[in-house]
Amino acid sequence: MVVGPSALIVERRGPRGRLGRLVLAGRATASHGPRRGVDVRFTLFGCTFITAGTGRYIDDHHDVPLGPGSAVLVVPGHRHWYGADETGWDERFVVATGPLFRTAAEQGLLDVAHPVRHLDDIAVWAARFDHFITRPAPTTGAARDAEASMVLALLAEIFGERPDQSGQPVTPGRPGEQHTGWLQRSTDLLGSQLGTAFAPTDAATAVGMPYETWRRAFRRETGVSPARYRLDQRLAAAADRLLQTSASVRTIAADLGFTDERHLVARFRERYGCTPAAFRGRHRSHTPDSIPPATLSSGRRLP
Repeated sequence: MVVGPSALIVERRGPRGRLGRLVLAGRATASHGPRRGVDVRFTLFGCTFITAGTGRYIDDHHDVPLGPGSAVLVVPGHRHWYGADETGWDERFVVATGPLFRTAAEQGLLDVAHPVRHLDDIAVWAARFDHFITRPAPTTGAARDAEASMVLALLAEIFGERPDQSGQPVTPGRPGEQHTGWLQRSTDLLGSQLGTAFAPTDAATAVGMPYETWRRAFRRETGVSPARYRLDQRLAAAADRLLQTSASVRTIAADLGFTDERHLVARFRERYGCTPAAFRGRHRSHTPDSIPPATLSSGRRLP
């Protein structure tokens, strides 16, 4: 995948696990794919989730339109192409490797024969992908394996169900209870006006639920508390501003509602493993044009 002018890619480094590892997690806007018709073969497992824009996925058995809510599974060695239309798309993605993922594909836990699915509640699924961007990097081999298992659980939830008899992909939708709109509304509220004070109780009131009921349901569906979700959104916004603007860390802290610069630095280090200044220097010194070459090879054309 070729990323656009605004991209945040977190490369996972550190100790190796025995089962597998998350290699990259990220998001991009106005992103495109390889030139249409080029035969791409991934050497790792990957999943792209599209949140805006349109495009297509093509392989020897599929020619499928893609749009907001489309999720694409890519497995090592599979000959395929997918990419955005001329205007580009916004996406989240994860890239992983290891025997855990190979076994899941071989045993059918990942339905590799049907690599495109559609997900409802885009904001909720985007938040689940964002979790792998914002969570602290593993510091032990066991933690690396645990993170790989979390990635596999996400992929299995999306790609584990086989299509129905009509041949149409099953839509995973939102995990858990039947969708009522409360979670979409909640994530919209918690992800907006990040520089202002906003009490989680206000979101519960806005969606018409008792606070404790809402808080428990939110954590069950997203894996994080409402307060953690809002903090993650503020930190992600800070990371975007570090890459896309020349604003000082102090200014970014003030604009996004942190107590002061030290508060932002401490929280940012917890999530990204480095200071905001180090993050800006590391990522802006080599603006990514694509996922590292080791993950892709291309050359032949699809028919």
